[in-house]
Amino acid sequence: MSSKEYKILLTIQAITLILVAIIFFEFLSKDESTLKEGRLNYITSPKAHQSTNSIKVNGRDNYLFGKATAPNFLIVFSNYSCDHCRYFYKHVMDSLSKKYIETGILKIVAKNTVEEVDSKGMFFAKIAEVARQTGHFLEVHELLVNMDDNVDSLSLIKSVINLGVTEIDLKNKFNTELTLNNIKADNKDAKNLNIFGTPSFVLNGKVNIGYMTYKDIVSKLK
Repeated sequence: MSSKEYKILLTIQAITLILVAIIFFEFLSKDESTLKEGRLNYITSPKAHQSTNSIKVNGRDNYLFGKATAPNFLIVFSNYSCDHCRYFYKHVMDSLSKKYIETGILKIVAKNTVEEVDSKGMFFAKIAEVARQTGHFLEVHELLVNMDDNVDSLSLIKSVINLGVTEIDLKNKFNTELTLNNIKADNKDAKNLNIFGTPSFVLNGKVNIGYMTYKDIVSKLK
């Protein structure tokens, strides 16, 4: 490599690190203490509404796991900072995948249940939403589900970039009205059903507050 080529490479790397740092410090300046602490969102309530007519699901604002024509529909209200939620995606949903999701029996939509005051949860939700908008949701979702509890935010952003989400998209879309409104809409859907903890589920129109196992879900499929 020539001296000129080496200098160009260093310049590109420096620009990338600067963009990543801008995103990171914009978030960190909002609430650094909450980012470090995290939280486990697992609350049960007997007062959930049974009507799910207020829930809005569409291809523009939500990522669909499975085929749109599947007769069974599961909505997962979750938060990437919730250990139980990540366990569900890693184990239960993985078990459902080949037999029910890929075969067209079950479709799943994930909705973020996260308040703006939950800085860590919002950080992850924004990353997932930007990934969805740019066509990289599935890869980034897997990254967030399998991340270490003590993941460094800067390292996480670098991993997201490596999966195909560009630095420019992260910077330009991270705090846009569209990104924030889509997250708020998911949270509003949860509140309309009196869901205030994660994970919670709506399976074929019936609300289930709290965790659902593989057996719980399969036993209720049509």
